[in-house]
Amino acid sequence: MIDKISFVDFNYLKNSFLKDEKNISHKLDEQYMDFKKEYYKDSFFENISFKVEYENSKVLCPLTIQSEKKKKKLNFFGDNILVFTNNKISKNLDLKLKELFKNLKSKHMIDEITFKVPKNEKNIESAKKNVEKIKSDIFIDLTLNKTELLNNFKPNLRNELKKKYNNTQYEIIDYKNFRDKDIKEMMYMHEKVSGKITRSEKTWNINGEMIKNKKAFIVKVSYEDNPISFSFFYHNHLTCTYFSSCSLREYFKIIKNLQHKAIYHAIEYSKSISKNLYLGSSTIFSKNNIDEKVLNIEKFKSKFLKKKNYFAIYNEIPDTFMDY
Repeated sequence: MIDKISFVDFNYLKNSFLKDEKNISHKLDEQYMDFKKEYYKDSFFENISFKVEYENSKVLCPLTIQSEKKKKKLNFFGDNILVFTNNKISKNLDLKLKELFKNLKSKHMIDEITFKVPKNEKNIESAKKNVEKIKSDIFIDLTLNKTELLNNFKPNLRNELKKKYNNTQYEIIDYKNFRDKDIKEMMYMHEKVSGKITRSEKTWNINGEMIKNKKAFIVKVSYEDNPISFSFFYHNHLTCTYFSSCSLREYFKIIKNLQHKAIYHAIEYSKSISKNLYLGSSTIFSKNNIDEKVLNIEKFKSKFLKKKNYFAIYNEIPDTFMDY
C-alpha cells in the first residue's frame, strides 16, 4: 500500500523539487497556465495533481481533467502526463502508481489519457510494441560555451549558420523594447501564413504580457526593412521553450538559413536568462502516419542536437513509469 497520497495545488508544485525539472518548471507559471486555459477556451480544467510518498521516494504528478463538450481527458492543460520522483521508482511503487491511475481514470470516467515516459535507447525496439509513438526531445544546453554548442549541432547546420544574406536583419524584442504592436504584427502574419485564425486574440495578448513580465521574447527577422518572420520564446530560470513562429514562406527561397539563424539568435540571447532551450521533439517511431509538414519541421529542429533523448507516448496507462 502507498504510505501517503495527497492532492496538491499548483503553488505547492511550483515550490517543490519540480522547480529544478526542465520538463515542467516553466509550465507551472500562472501566466503559462492562463495561456493554456484561453487556448483551450472551450474546455474546463480541474486540478487533481497529486503527491505520493512511498518508502524513500516522493512522487509528484501535475495533473488536470480536461472537460471538453462530452469528453473527459486526463492530461496537464492539454500536455502529456509526466510523473516525477526525487528517487528511483521501485517496482512495487511502479505497480502502485499504475493502480492509482486506473482508479483515477475509473472514478472520473476519463475517455482519453496520454503519458510521456522516458526511455533508454537499449529498450526502444521492445517498447514499440506497446506505445503510440517514440520521440526524442531536443534540449539545447545553454551552459555550454559557443564552441561546445556548435559541436553539438549537426555539421550541415553549422555550415548553414555561416552563410550571410544581404538586407537581412535579426532583432531581439524583449521587455526593454517591446511594443503592443509587435505581438499584433506576429498575430496578423500568423493568420496570413495559416490562412485562418488559429487561436484567440486574447492568447496573443497573454504572450505580450509574458514579454512585459520578463518571461518571453521575440526574434524578429526583416528583409529590406520589412518583417518576414517572428519566433516567440517563453522562459523561466531553467527552460526557454520555442513557443510559436511564423514566416512568409516565399522568403525561404531567398534566405536559405532564415529560421536556422533565428533560433541561433534565440540561443545566444537565452544563455544569460536560462539553462536549457527546448525546441520540441522529433519522431523516431509512430503507429500512425504523421503529416509530412510536421515531419519536415521536426527534421529541421533535430539539426540542433546530435544526442537523442528518447521518450514514449502512451494513449493508455504505461506498462512502467521508469525505464529499468
